[in-house]
Amino acid sequence: VIGPRTPYSSISPSPQTPKGSMDGYNPKEPIMGFGQLHVSGTGWSSYGHFLVSPQSGELHTALNDHLSPHSSDVTKAYYYGTHLDKYNIDVQLAPAHHTAMYQFTFRNNEPGHILFDAAQAIASDIAPEMNGKVKHTSTLVDAPNKLVTMKLTYEGGWPAGPVTFYCVTKYDAEAESWGTWKGTETYDAQKIVSTDDEPTHAGAFLTFDTTRNPTVRIKTAVSFISAGHALMLMDKDVNGWDFQTECDNAR
Repeated sequence: VIGPRTPYSSISPSPQTPKGSMDGYNPKEPIMGFGQLHVSGTGWSSYGHFLVSPQSGELHTALNDHLSPHSSDVTKAYYYGTHLDKYNIDVQLAPAHHTAMYQFTFRNNEPGHILFDAAQAIASDIAPEMNGKVKHTSTLVDAPNKLVTMKLTYEGGWPAGPVTFYCVTKYDAEAESWGTWKGTETYDAQKIVSTDDEPTHAGAFLTFDTTRNPTVRIKTAVSFISAGHALMLMDKDVNGWDFQTECDNAR
């Protein structure tokens, strides 16, 4: 896995691409976004869940529509950075033990978006020969508290399953607009749910006025227990929004 990670951590954020095989990443392929859970060395893949996709200009929800070539990649044990050429966005990533902090710098003079995909998985989207299956997803946007909560029940990959995961994300900037999406449709609704009889991608999106403030940071944590547990781990892990501090701590 190319993304950074602290020793024995419970979160392993990393970029994901088409043709990424068991670890979800091929450096010659465009980036579809950044997943929060990965494994190494099992010989059979797992996870890749809770994709985060920063975008600018028109919002794209379908996986193949928000692919971006990348350049200026920097990979270290405690830091990852890349430039999304399609969107002219600098992405920086630092891991804590249970939490990943992302810093996005939007360099185009147009609205910036962050898309959250609750249904993403290596075993169904990148290595479909593993026959993974989404059983259920739900996504909730709590705009007053700048919080996005996702839940996924998934079957397939190394742990077989079904297994239920929870992901919470905080963001530090005021969103100009926000909503949910399913497939290629977007909604003003606060919550979106999908089940195994409609196995489609779904999640949330946030839109920011990045012409005034080009930098947006998010913190994301995952739990196998509950959303409240993920939030507790995040608050325990990361105090504040200073990206360089988190990078130094990880180092």
